[in-house]
Amino acid sequence: MEGVSRSRGACRECRRFPPQVRDRRRRKKLIDALVWQSDWGESIDAIINAAEAAGIPLADLPCVLSRVDPEPHLGFEWRAFAELRTDRPVGLDLGAIPWSSIDAFAIRHGIAGDEFERFCRLIRALDIAERAYIREHRSNAQS
Repeated sequence: MEGVSRSRGACRECRRFPPQVRDRRRRKKLIDALVWQSDWGESIDAIINAAEAAGIPLADLPCVLSRVDPEPHLGFEWRAFAELRTDRPVGLDLGAIPWSSIDAFAIRHGIAGDEFERFCRLIRALDIAERAYIREHRSNAQS
């Protein structure tokens, strides 16, 4: 892979470029994975074990049917978000991941230029989606 540029949105792990033309579903694949993880992630193993013990086919379970995993070429960004989300300010409301945290993470991992802009947009989109999800579920729980 020598000589392959990492700028302009190339994948950090395999240095492949994602397809230039994407449908709306593909663009929000990480957000869909984040929502699935928030809905089912902590309890998926227990649900599967209970279904297997009861003889329920796994293919009939909503958590299996709706499962969305991050695309393999976005693994670095997925793990980065998992790390960065722990740096949010905590108060009465869930705050956004500070830009300074994203910047420090990017510097540590050698992300700069156009690659940083892409990385920052992706982390921000995940952050906004997760905070909206949490707010929505907090208000539903209070209703």
